[in-house]
Order: sequence, then C-alpha cells, then structure tokens
Amino acid sequence: MSLNIRDDRQMRALTGLSAKEICKILPVFAEVYQEEQQQAYEQGLAAGTRQRKPGGGQKANRQR
Repeated sequence: MSLNIRDDRQMRALTGLSAKEICKILPVFAEVYQEEQQQAYEQGLAAGTRQRKPGGGQKANRQR
C-alpha cells in the first residue's frame, strides 16, 4: 500500500501531525514494529507453527 501525500496540509488532515512530527516518531514506530515481528516469529518457532524464517517464501508476482 502506498500513499501519495502531496503536502503538509494533507498530512495534517490524514494524521493530525505535521510531516516533521511524523519524521520524528517514525524511527520509534519502526523499532517497535520490528520487535513485535521478532517476538511473533519466536512464538511461532516455539509453538512449532512457523514454517519459514521472516522474509522467506515466494515473493510477490507484480505484473503490470
């Protein structure tokens, strides 16, 4: 999914935050997301339900 945000006004309308504020908090959200993904992987591995490493499997077939 890709959003094409034109300017700061549209960013504020969609998120309530300016582009500058988004850039400040983005690294924190990215770090938390990675930690959650790793935790889900480890839980799946321990439960025996995990079949592949993160990022494994067939890649998307993007035809235009």
